[in-house]
Amino acid sequence: MGASDTERRPPSSSTRLRVAITACLAIVLVLVAALAFRTFATRDDTDRGDEVVKIDETTGATASRSGAPDVDAMLDTVIREADGTTTSLRDQLGERPLVVNLWSRTCIPCIREMPWLESVHVDDDRIEVIGVNQQDQLGSARELADEAGVTYRWFLDGAGDVGYHGRSVGLPDTYLIDTDGTLLAAKLGVFDDEAHLRSWIDEHLGSG
Repeated sequence: MGASDTERRPPSSSTRLRVAITACLAIVLVLVAALAFRTFATRDDTDRGDEVVKIDETTGATASRSGAPDVDAMLDTVIREADGTTTSLRDQLGERPLVVNLWSRTCIPCIREMPWLESVHVDDDRIEVIGVNQQDQLGSARELADEAGVTYRWFLDGAGDVGYHGRSVGLPDTYLIDTDGTLLAAKLGVFDDEAHLRSWIDEHLGSG
């Protein structure tokens, strides 16, 4: 028996139209997916996996905190020594006010400030300089600190909680904390130079 009329009948125009539309949609989806992948793949590395926002020193923009720093929460945040021992900023309070500098290995302005902080650490016996690394791996933070040649103490804040409680919206960020835990001043963003850092300390600590 031969093929039926239904089997020999060619596809209707509506069927061909649906097939054509489906094919076009498939092509569009492929193109959109390819464009999205290319955009993601070519994105600057600094835009991927960076949980801490860095302040761009070239923009000249003035950054604002998300609120007043909660200095008590900052002082009580658990941080780690370079050898992995846990401690807190409150444990570092002593006879001299603290200059607490928040930094990250991917923050170029932070690295630029390190020699200035080191210089102040060496010859200004009124204060103690402390670095608090934000969200880096311990090994990476230690490597950068060694390369920068800093001798002041630094600690690791893997979760970025010190910056969070300090209402920081970028790095670097620097706090001047008195011996009793009182916040004397906070500077969000990079200092212009070493003289700027020293004058900031003098202004809020007293140069006498």
